[in-house]
Amino acid sequence: MTFRFMKLLAVMLAVLLCVSTAGCARSQPPQNTGTQPYKPILPGATGGGSVSTDRTAVYVSVFRDLAILSAYPVLEYEGEKPLCEPREISSGGSIRCGGYHEQVEPITRVLIAGELVPQAMNDWFRGLVYLESIQGLENVRTHHVENMSHLFAGCERLNAVNVDSWDVSAVTDMTGIFDGCAALAELPDWYASDRENMD
Repeated sequence: MTFRFMKLLAVMLAVLLCVSTAGCARSQPPQNTGTQPYKPILPGATGGGSVSTDRTAVYVSVFRDLAILSAYPVLEYEGEKPLCEPREISSGGSIRCGGYHEQVEPITRVLIAGELVPQAMNDWFRGLVYLESIQGLENVRTHHVENMSHLFAGCERLNAVNVDSWDVSAVTDMTGIFDGCAALAELPDWYASDRENMD
């Protein structure tokens, strides 16, 4: 009887310990199936299998007035949860949350966290009329990108873009890339030369 009691007590203690440390319910981070080890970009980021030496996935996560672009969904930033579900924009598409968020606290800042190698970049920042700064544009490797149409279109307050180092040799569509960007002090050399060739 004492043996059974001790065994039952040991099981109860194990369950109590497991529950108190949340070890039983804690889910493990997704396993990496790509070529690089699991390495979150920022606190709260989750790993994934879409990173390779050739291309990376590009996810956008929006926190109040800040949008973060990274190779993983960022699920927390400075103690905040994203305002809308992080989503992939590797093949183009707007980074905006949309809806009520755009009226109350529109995106004014973008942070590009780590090196990104997208497939397309069309419409990423399109229509962000309150956007003032994009940090990390030099970390985007553009050698695979074919579509950059309307990339910065409508960014009325954006006054500088650090994109002179971009390799745009594969780009076939730059339609309206800087439309409505009246505050930009200067355009990149590759864009100016491309415009001259079109004239």
